[in-house]
Amino acid sequence: MNRSLADEQFLSGKGAGRYPTASAVLSDISALRYGYKYEYRKHAKGSDLTPWEKTTAELYVSHPSGQELDTSAFSKIHESFRGQERGYVIGTAVMQDVTETAWWND
Repeated sequence: MNRSLADEQFLSGKGAGRYPTASAVLSDISALRYGYKYEYRKHAKGSDLTPWEKTTAELYVSHPSGQELDTSAFSKIHESFRGQERGYVIGTAVMQDVTETAWWND
């Protein structure tokens, strides 16, 4: 597990439950294994879907304080912080620009 992007997380609240969730995850893994592609029926009906790489998103990016974070992918930075151990940036970016940064795969 790559923990450089996110450490352990605990989510609490109403959900499908452990068995339905486990079933859905297993189904998704099986679909990947056998090359199954999910349908996007709204797209077939003429709905306008933005390709993932052209999607604009608000992102939270955490990084070690000693590491300089390239923020050129962000069109707007809403908030940034650098503490003794970790820092973060919250901003708006187009996903294609984000995937071209060095930190995307770190």
